[in-house]
Amino acid sequence: MTPPTRDEKLDAEHQGPFKIEDLAAMAKISVDTIRFYQTRGLLDPPSRTGRQALYDKSHLGRLAEIRELQRSGLSLNTIRRIFSKDVQDADRALFDALSKPIRPGHTAEYLTIDE
Repeated sequence: MTPPTRDEKLDAEHQGPFKIEDLAAMAKISVDTIRFYQTRGLLDPPSRTGRQALYDKSHLGRLAEIRELQRSGLSLNTIRRIFSKDVQDADRALFDALSKPIRPGHTAEYLTIDE
């Protein structure tokens, strides 16, 4: 039997369950940020064993999604609406437009509120 590779070890370590401090370290954010995301409805509550809150890889994945959507320019409120499927047709067009990269050599076009 061959010993596990480094990637296999990392995958096993990232399966969970983890304490909030471990989740924060893996996601490179603070414990307070995780708690804030939970209060805003962005992150599902952890499972519990007695008084111990336990997180899993789905929480780690959601934190990565939040980070990526924020980098795309979306607010936390908009991200929450996306996750809760509370998206209007007009919002979809906005999300699509925000997610498209500007082509190299192409000048961005901006509209005013009146337009």
